[in-house]
Amino acid sequence: MLNKSVECDSCQKEMNVDDIKVHEESFGVDLSKRYWNCIHCDYEYLITINDTETRAIEEVINNDNREIQSIAKSAQWLANRRRLSQKQMNRNLKRARSLKNKIEQNKVKLDKLQRKLINEYI
Repeated sequence: MLNKSVECDSCQKEMNVDDIKVHEESFGVDLSKRYWNCIHCDYEYLITINDTETRAIEEVINNDNREIQSIAKSAQWLANRRRLSQKQMNRNLKRARSLKNKIEQNKVKLDKLQRKLINEYI
C-alpha cells in the first residue's frame, strides 16, 4: 500500500496528504503563489509562483493534453467501428507525439520561469 503521509520539516509531525489543502494567493501586480500549510504548526510549503507568462504556458500545456485525449478518444471510437485506417492511425500518432514533445518543452520552460520567480520573490 502506498504511504500517503508526509512529515513536516518544522514540527516533525506526520499528516495525511488527503488532509492537506492547497491555497492560492495573489500578490504584486500579476503574481500568485500556490502553497500548503502543515496542519499542525502552519509551516508554509511553497509549491510555485506564477505570473501572466507562466499561467499562459500552463494553459497551453492543459490545452495540448486535452487535444491528446481527444485524439485518443476519436481513434478509439474509429477503431471500435473498424473505420480507423493505417493512414489515420499514423497521422494521429504523429500529432500526439508532436503535442507530447511540445508539452515537454513547455514544462521545461515553465519550470525555469517558476524557479526564477521563486528566486526573485522569496
